[in-house]
Amino acid sequence: MKLGQLIPGTIMVLGGAFLISLALIFSLKPFWIFLVYGIPIFVIGLIILLNTKEDSVEEINLEDTAKKGGGK
Repeated sequence: MKLGQLIPGTIMVLGGAFLISLALIFSLKPFWIFLVYGIPIFVIGLIILLNTKEDSVEEINLEDTAKKGGGK
């Protein structure tokens, strides 16, 4: 996992969990607004953290450029 995935993914998961917990713990009157924003942010953060296909694509591209002579 690269740092470019770890930082935004962690921030989004924690932020989404925070919004969801605000809605559930404090039972705020407009709680659905926190859920509408919290759940998608949490899910997108998980997708970012669990996406390993991007790493394999970058490895293949690096191998191809090394075979071709190093670049542009």
